[in-house]
Amino acid sequence: MSNKILVVEDSRTIRRMLTTQLTRAGYEPIVAASIEDTIPLLESGDDFLCSILDYCLPDGQDGEVIDLVLSHKIKTIVLTAHMDEKIRQRVLDKGVIDYIPKDSPASVAYIPQLLKRLHANKNHTILVVDDSVTICNHLSTLLEREYLTVVTAKDGIEGIKQLVLHPEISLIVTDHDMPNMDGLTMIREIRKAMTETN
Repeated sequence: MSNKILVVEDSRTIRRMLTTQLTRAGYEPIVAASIEDTIPLLESGDDFLCSILDYCLPDGQDGEVIDLVLSHKIKTIVLTAHMDEKIRQRVLDKGVIDYIPKDSPASVAYIPQLLKRLHANKNHTILVVDDSVTICNHLSTLLEREYLTVVTAKDGIEGIKQLVLHPEISLIVTDHDMPNMDGLTMIREIRKAMTETN
């Protein structure tokens, strides 16, 4: 798995802080200061674990770099100098991992911890059990954005079957009210099976 992180930030100070923090944490920052500088990096074919993007750049004042990078299927963290709830919601709706204010060194220091969590998430599989296809899809999208592998089931009976098929599952997220077998009954059956196995 790649340890390259695409960093697009026009502030020299923030770039330096990010480069130091990421390098110290074992990542390889690939740095650009504008959209113009970013395009050849995206076209290079490099495999990036994710990107860290400044919302406002000299050649893109309104988050244009976010759409550009997301169009290359690169997971994205956004840094911003201004916390605006409407912009924050619009950015999160695009499918970014996080929207972080760069208002203190602590905010930048948080990013390597976030990246380590993403790395660790690649080793986890989550079972989502819900009879609503819409909710299943929504939860799957949110979890996959965090590099988690997701398996889905439409009720408790199918959930138990998926658990047998995928013993690597480490967490179950379940609805309570479902046809055939509800979430509570499914969890009781799983616990009972675990007790009998041990």
